[in-house]
Amino acid sequence: MAAKKTLAPRINEISLPELSPCRAEELEAEGYFEAKSLVGQDLSDLDLSGIQFVESALEDINLDGTKLKAAAFKESTLSRINAAAFSAPRGRWADVRLENSRLGSVEVYETGFNSVIFSNCKLGYVNMRGANLLDVIFENCTIDELDLGNAKTHRVSLPGCRIGRLDITHASFQDVDLRAADIAELTSPESLAGATLTEQQVMFLAVSLARNLGIRIEG
Repeated sequence: MAAKKTLAPRINEISLPELSPCRAEELEAEGYFEAKSLVGQDLSDLDLSGIQFVESALEDINLDGTKLKAAAFKESTLSRINAAAFSAPRGRWADVRLENSRLGSVEVYETGFNSVIFSNCKLGYVNMRGANLLDVIFENCTIDELDLGNAKTHRVSLPGCRIGRLDITHASFQDVDLRAADIAELTSPESLAGATLTEQQVMFLAVSLARNLGIRIEG
């Protein structure tokens, strides 16, 4: 019987309509913005909780300290986003591409991600605790620490990513492909069930796995 292959993320194509320009002063918490283009805007420290962007493009935007709790991004692209502190917990991301961005602390815990790509981003501490990730790709990203504690992940891959520390405490994995990721440190390797690794990665993680199983290594 052939071994079951790891399923790849299923990413929907994003096709934006004709967009109309939008400026920072037009935005508001709980607002609904469809087919908008925001370019070169400073949204730092604004309270935009519950805002919704649908079929929109955000480019060269400062989101440092912006309050984006429960914000929704749907069928949208975000590029060259900058923030030392990016706070968007308990939100919804569906059919979204975030690329060429630099974010320090990223608070997106308990957020739903569906058909999302993070591409060519430099990220600090990424808090995805309790998040739901379905069909998500991190590609060519540098991540200081990725915290997936208690997260549910299905069809996730990380090709070309370098991760300083990956915390998967009590995470649930299904078709999570870590083979093309460079992971320096892994927390709670006992939660790796449902992940796919190379033989070399398993050998590298052997010491950590042994310690978590209570095995003493001597000699």
